[in-house]
Amino acid sequence: MPLPAAEESAKDPITLLLGATVTERPDLAKKASPVTYVDRNDPPFIIIQGEKDQSVPQSQSVMLHSWLKLSGVQSEIIVVKNAPHYGAMFDAEDIRFAVIRFIKNLCKVR
Repeated sequence: MPLPAAEESAKDPITLLLGATVTERPDLAKKASPVTYVDRNDPPFIIIQGEKDQSVPQSQSVMLHSWLKLSGVQSEIIVVKNAPHYGAMFDAEDIRFAVIRFIKNLCKVR
């Protein structure tokens, strides 16, 4: 049985971080959000996100990636299927190759 909305919200990682919901404290939410600080001078990003991450929702990584791209920052996102926040599922050959490719491409650009 699903939790009531208030109980579900209280367990939300963002609510736990802020000590209130985003709608209750938009000022804190803005200060806590990495996208607040994105600008064109940021370094390139490679974001590797677990599909089933319960600590950092996938939507947050997608949003950060979008803001970086809109600001002209080189960014790539990889979503690891069925993966949580961390663990052995991230140590996969295709991910290692993607990271190496990303770094090699940076060396070509500079």
